[in-house]
Amino acid sequence: MSFYYHMYGSDIGTLAVEVYYQGKWSRIWQSDKQKHTSTTSAWTQQTLSLAFYPGAKSIRFAAIAPGGYKGDLAVDEVAFFDRSATTFLRYRYDDLGRVICVEDNINGDRDFDYDDAGNRKQVAVGDCNE
Repeated sequence: MSFYYHMYGSDIGTLAVEVYYQGKWSRIWQSDKQKHTSTTSAWTQQTLSLAFYPGAKSIRFAAIAPGGYKGDLAVDEVAFFDRSATTFLRYRYDDLGRVICVEDNINGDRDFDYDDAGNRKQVAVGDCNE
């Protein structure tokens, strides 16, 4: 799938794409905060692979605003296409053997954080923290 988005303003929150597949919604991409420097900045194109979700599925865009009126968020030219995509995955682990990052060139990175007891407390979509 492909779409263009524009996120401008100090009160921009999060734009996300979610897939409903086999009875649950999964977030496959997100972008946080202002990404464009003005209302006239060129829009950003994003391409996502849906190869991990074969067959019937639903797609939704979710916009989460932190509050305030200083922000514009828009999505345009949403397109779906059928093509084979080569997915590159690389896993990084900590000293205890826990996955801390999955680098994915198609769907975006996943960054995993753990609490002091070793339980996974958060999975963030976006760049993996070093």
